[in-house]
Amino acid sequence: MNREHRPTIKESKSSFALLPLNHRVGGHVRMFRLANGAICKAISNKEREFYEDVEQTALQSFVPRYMGVIVISYNDDNGAKIVLERDRRRLRQFTPPPTIRPLRRSTTTVVSGDTVLPVYRSGHPPYYNSIDSAKSRLQRTVSSPALIKTDKIDVIQPTPPEEEAPALTQQDTHDFIVIEDLTFEKKHPCVLDLKMGTRQYGVYASEAKMKSQTRKCALSTSKSLGVRMCGMQVYRARTGACLTQDKYIGRELDADGFRDTLHSFLHDGERLVVEFIPDLISKLWRLERILKTMHGYRFFGSSLLIIYDGANTARPVDLRIIDFAHCVTKQEMIQNHSRMTYPPEHGVDQPDHGYIKGLNSLISILRTIATRHFNASPY
Repeated sequence: MNREHRPTIKESKSSFALLPLNHRVGGHVRMFRLANGAICKAISNKEREFYEDVEQTALQSFVPRYMGVIVISYNDDNGAKIVLERDRRRLRQFTPPPTIRPLRRSTTTVVSGDTVLPVYRSGHPPYYNSIDSAKSRLQRTVSSPALIKTDKIDVIQPTPPEEEAPALTQQDTHDFIVIEDLTFEKKHPCVLDLKMGTRQYGVYASEAKMKSQTRKCALSTSKSLGVRMCGMQVYRARTGACLTQDKYIGRELDADGFRDTLHSFLHDGERLVVEFIPDLISKLWRLERILKTMHGYRFFGSSLLIIYDGANTARPVDLRIIDFAHCVTKQEMIQNHSRMTYPPEHGVDQPDHGYIKGLNSLISILRTIATRHFNASPY
């Protein structure tokens, strides 16, 4: 469906409200959420360039929809605001995918008391993630699957077209990229954040960063499988709670523990949502075929998100790549190779073999989970 024929979102006073997302697990970049299904993320020039580059490739269907760059003013006294009327006009044109209706529910969950969420890992006693504040307001975010605490919403009134926002100092304003919110309109979003590939440090990394990331990969499933768990949130229908795991748990998992985590992610507490597996494998195969053709591209430090709605398993499972701050395009590989402190191990005529290894591991594990489920065979 062409963008101009998509239904528009009914604009409200909160259409341009910016909800600060303060990460508790995974990710260190400031982000805001808009009411119309978009995420504003503090800009990285490399990430912006990567989004703009992959828009011209077959990979486009596997990345969040990219809407460009806007200017946001932010300080502790006044909160966050969209500065320019032209940015507000552009955001009014944004609509969610045509299969999704306009937002009709609150995306905020209120915790009425102390909540303890059990997290299990193979061969270890349960790990508990306690949320202390009885009145905390919790918010989900794409790159941090666990529940995220938000500050008070600042409702922004649209500025009349003839009135531009007053000039602000450089210290007040920041550029943010705007991308699709992949959990939009999901009542109970279940999100698995997977750090892909056998290498995580960028091509311009310091020696200390290179050694640190190399060690993390060597001591985790990144080296053996080409993938490690970086965060998880899955809804349990029986209890109404969310099972969560963070990146620190993911670093400790061995191959069996990673498989158990993937199985847990596809289990709603009562049954295995096995109906997702064929579609998920098909999408992983398709992504693998695309990446094999993308010679010169490297996806260092990126994440692969698997997302579904725990309240409605009839909706399809989603598979998307995010976090491109350390990724490399073919053009960059050719033009800047001599300036890279740690250039890719393989040349511009090769794809990202480490990432492809991770995809193959996921396909193999999912096939094993499905086979043993239908054969009623224990692990």
